[in-house]
Amino acid sequence: HISVEFSRPRASGGVCKVLARTGEKVWCQYSMKGHSHSTAGVSYDYNVVVSGSNDNHLHVFRETDGVPLARYDTGGDIKGPILLHLGYAIFGSWSHHVYAIDIRHLSEVTPPEVETGPPKYKWPPIMGDNKFMSGVAVDPATDLLYTGGHDKKIRCIDFHTGHVKWEFTTKRYVLSSPVVVNNAVVVGSSDGHVYALDKNHGTLIWNFLNGRTGRITSSVAVSLDGSYLMYASDSHSFTATNNCKGKPGSLHVVALNGKSRESSQNKEQQEQSGDVNMDMEDDDEEDSPDGTNAEHVDGGDQEL
Repeated sequence: HISVEFSRPRASGGVCKVLARTGEKVWCQYSMKGHSHSTAGVSYDYNVVVSGSNDNHLHVFRETDGVPLARYDTGGDIKGPILLHLGYAIFGSWSHHVYAIDIRHLSEVTPPEVETGPPKYKWPPIMGDNKFMSGVAVDPATDLLYTGGHDKKIRCIDFHTGHVKWEFTTKRYVLSSPVVVNNAVVVGSSDGHVYALDKNHGTLIWNFLNGRTGRITSSVAVSLDGSYLMYASDSHSFTATNNCKGKPGSLHVVALNGKSRESSQNKEQQEQSGDVNMDMEDDDEEDSPDGTNAEHVDGGDQEL
């Protein structure tokens, strides 16, 4: 299930269902009145596909045939991934809120009727201090939710009550979607750091800054044994005073002993361009993206 967008003849978007093995299109719906930057959530239990749009709406389609079922206005662009958990669509919006909207009843909607009235919330929308674009992660063992925001914060939310259990503040906005690994929540920040936080209390286990890491907006992939992290950053030579627009980014592979490896293709490209000093020994002394000397805390032998 793929979200798509168009610029011509006007800004619009939609969702397509495509067979992964053959690339054959099953259905497409282009009912959005704005771009869709959101990754769709899919529930086969409730037969729905849910996606956000820059038209401020959450769009719900029937999974089997793509028929529109609901369209809910949130008052702000929905650019992040949609989490579906226990019959609720959970996501952040540029309206500065995190929502949990009930989608369990939508299988009862009779097309061509489209539900547009006020959605059924699990709890009142949670208001932040800025936009939300990060996806929401869930720990199935505890039903705790984790998400980041433009207000630099990473939040832990109780799925059942909507209570914000803890907050952790980074140095810049958080677009990266958190990942839950064993006892930790791992997430990147636009301050260039990867953070590992205790999932129950929000305390810092470690953070890591590769000296040439730019803004981290991707999610952090974690190896099955928890020994390596992989993530992408905006630019290999990002600093507060260095304009890297149009320059290539980096793929980072980081071991929890603090050593890192970057993609050989990207290193070769940047070495040829002369943009970057390839000596890795001075990484710890590089400036962080906010212009300060970055703290570099290795994971050592700790496990996530």
